[in-house]
Amino acid sequence: MTINKQAISIALIILLFTMNTGCISFNDTSFFMLSNGVIDYYGFPSLILSFKTNDIIVINLINPDEQIVFTDTFYPHQKETVIPLAPYRSNILPGIYQALVYDKNDKLIYNETFGFEEINLSIVSLKGHWWRKNSEDQNYSLIGITLTVINNCDSPIYPYFIDFIIDNISATADIIPAVVLPEEIEFINCSLYIDKIKAGERNCYVSVLDKNGGMLTDLNFQTIPQENVPINLFSWNYNGKMEISIPYPRFLYDYYSTLERLDTDDYAAYVLDPYDDLYLTLVKDSMIAISADLDNISKINLVASFVQNLEYGEDDPLNSSYEYPLYPIELLNKRKCDCEDRAILAGNILQLMGYNVSLLSLPKHMAVGVHINQNVSGYDFYIDKYYYLETIEENMVLGNVPILYRNISEESVVYPLTSRPIINYEWKNVDGILVNGKLDFVKLKFFVTNIGNSIAKNIVITSAFYSSNNTECNLEKINISSLLPGEKEQVTLKINVPKEIYPILKTKIHLNNILIEEKQSYIKFL
Repeated sequence: MTINKQAISIALIILLFTMNTGCISFNDTSFFMLSNGVIDYYGFPSLILSFKTNDIIVINLINPDEQIVFTDTFYPHQKETVIPLAPYRSNILPGIYQALVYDKNDKLIYNETFGFEEINLSIVSLKGHWWRKNSEDQNYSLIGITLTVINNCDSPIYPYFIDFIIDNISATADIIPAVVLPEEIEFINCSLYIDKIKAGERNCYVSVLDKNGGMLTDLNFQTIPQENVPINLFSWNYNGKMEISIPYPRFLYDYYSTLERLDTDDYAAYVLDPYDDLYLTLVKDSMIAISADLDNISKINLVASFVQNLEYGEDDPLNSSYEYPLYPIELLNKRKCDCEDRAILAGNILQLMGYNVSLLSLPKHMAVGVHINQNVSGYDFYIDKYYYLETIEENMVLGNVPILYRNISEESVVYPLTSRPIINYEWKNVDGILVNGKLDFVKLKFFVTNIGNSIAKNIVITSAFYSSNNTECNLEKINISSLLPGEKEQVTLKINVPKEIYPILKTKIHLNNILIEEKQSYIKFL
């Protein structure tokens, strides 16, 4: 749903707004709506408004339940705003919305209504991603589904779950984050694992659900399993030749390879990401199958030998300080990787095998820490009751630390691969507001995301100006009481610009009263 009102001349603008459901104020404050539309804004269904005003205004948005879901003040130099209509990856409540514009004296000077239809999603086709563990196996394993869907309504749709049934075997899976824009056709994908499916035509049922479990669409159909997933073969030596075959679901690789890298030093986030869990379970199962006769320590060393034998490759050969961590499926496809990539993969596999592991971040290096309830002959704990596990140098076993890192354990940072929240936040917009020709305050918008795998509670974000000697001025803060795994919140803070010289704008984020990250503006506010 998009309404465009291009301003061509003053007379035409007056004519347009006379015909509109809103109105023009003929007092000192004028307001012109230039265009509007509904968009996906980083996972939030949003209304984008472009406008022109000559004075201070307030815009309110009223939803179909007659609740104010947005209010903000705007100044003459501001020409656009993006208003969230629903939480992250949630669908818009259908019905009539009202945009109300007030002048600085609280007088209504403009109003407009926007109507959104009921959600309407249709399945066009379904493709199963089929794998056979070996050529003699007469059964098939379903390791993923791709649905082609079409959005038949006027707002973005966010599919969240899939329920799938084949031969009376059912599975529920998370849909890889996607949005289907109005009147567009999109592919949506999910990983799942159903094995021992017999050849021949099979009866199937699929339903697509929203974030709250509400039905978006469903379909009954027939399918014939056919092997269509490429296989990656890995061979290496560990007390003899070892070999595993791992399927390569291209849709999963395409998703992870297009993701921006996370703005965090806590690379556990690359392990705790949920959308490749079922795929990595297949990798784990392959390791278990060839290690059935091994003891605990030997199983750990087997996983280490697997990643140690991958080909080494720097993220940027011309810049040794550049880091571009890979998600496991990227590594297993590219096969060229450096230390943090191997540590992420090894830690992921060992965690799925049931071991207590962590990532150990050292100066210009990353390894894995393993805690087991037995002594490792000839070796001591490296840090915090974790034995060191090297992932680069070949033939290094659990507890054996390369010479370069033996005496610097106190410099390592431990990132446990346990159930825990990981908070990531990013600045999206810093807008300096001029009042009477002078910079009066700064409006800062940013996103806060829980990229861990357990709920985050007691999140506090602060922002303030700081002098060159770190003196704080005009502190503002906002609290987020809780944030579920995978959830994202939009946060806006207004910080008054001090009259004295406090040139640096900083934000800090605390989780349970612990400072976890700090950012500052590159622009000096003098």
